Amino acid sequence: MSEGQQAYFRDIYVHSKLLVVDDVFSLLSSANINTRSLHTDSELGLAAPDGELAKHWREELWKSHVGESFNDDKGRCDAEANFDAWNKAMDKNWKNKGQNKPLITHLTRFWDVETPYAKAID
Repeated sequence: MSEGQQAYFRDIYVHSKLLVVDDVFSLLSSANINTRSLHTDSELGLAAPDGELAKHWREELWKSHVGESFNDDKGRCDAEANFDAWNKAMDKNWKNKGQNKPLITHLTRFWDVETPYAKAID
């Protein structure tokens, strides 16, 4: 981007359904959890109890969103390191967006002011 130029943004909504559980199981599906998807529409899903595939999909998905995927010394997902990387990327993008600067990844914060949330207790 040239000096003095500004970046402009338009939020988009990505509607996708990929579930990866602990690098052991994955589900890729078009179905929503609602009456229409479960009883009326034709939907398709692929359930894969395949650890190698689940890990591969998780790593590729994380890399596409944040640039890398962090694993522990045993090759398992380092959830804390990945969570921190996602938060840092979203914080940086939030600041860049407010200053009309280019985003560093395509992850941004989403603020839903309509839905009440419960605090996690750790």
